[in-house]
Amino acid sequence: RLTDTRAITKDQAFTARAGLIYLFDNGLSPYVSYAESFQPATGTTRDGSTFEPTTGTQWEVGVKYEPRTIDGMITLSAYDLRQENVLTADPRNDADESFQVQTGEVQIRGIELEGRVTPTPGFSVIGALTRFDSEVTRNNDGYQGNRMIRVPEWMGSLWLDYSFWSGPLDGLSIAAGARYVDETYGDLGNYLHIPDYTLYDAALRYDAGRVGNTDLEFALNASNLTDERYVATCSAATSCYYGSGRT
Repeated sequence: RLTDTRAITKDQAFTARAGLIYLFDNGLSPYVSYAESFQPATGTTRDGSTFEPTTGTQWEVGVKYEPRTIDGMITLSAYDLRQENVLTADPRNDADESFQVQTGEVQIRGIELEGRVTPTPGFSVIGALTRFDSEVTRNNDGYQGNRMIRVPEWMGSLWLDYSFWSGPLDGLSIAAGARYVDETYGDLGNYLHIPDYTLYDAALRYDAGRVGNTDLEFALNASNLTDERYVATCSAATSCYYGSGRT
């Protein structure tokens, strides 16, 4: 039914962030961090009042390592993210009602390994591997225990970059890499399955200033080299979207 009702809300909040890290002489740096967030929620409750913002907290602990023999930085971390005041069905709803309440909660925990190392001059390796464990921890729609929308279990990337520093190819750089995203779901019921995909990228650069008195640098960048056709996201069975093709 339509009603001539207007609800006005103004949300504001104080959020905090803090971190602590210590560098040992051997290059190891353990750290811990904490952060808060809030996101305004649209809509109204059964009695017409506006919703409170969705709030979130994140804890992260890990260790960074800077090798003493080669240039680089490697980080291993574990994290725990939680959101509260998530919208979910009002348990008092009748068959023709769709009111919501803010008793939903979600959680993402995981580990991540990322780093950049230059084992030899001109050659760099950049990569990351992430494991996600997402869960709807509180929900009135029957989805408690399911995975969250659009959150994969695994995600990773690898990028190799090599620059010539002498000879006839001096100033030329070539690079290539791959990105992987594991399967996801487009709905909290975990019925709308989105397949995993792997994309390949490459780059070709030339620094003319290395061989002449100029500031010119040329670059050719390519993403999704194989023109993979993949579904990037879904919000409903009739609202799925392809990712970008070859660019």
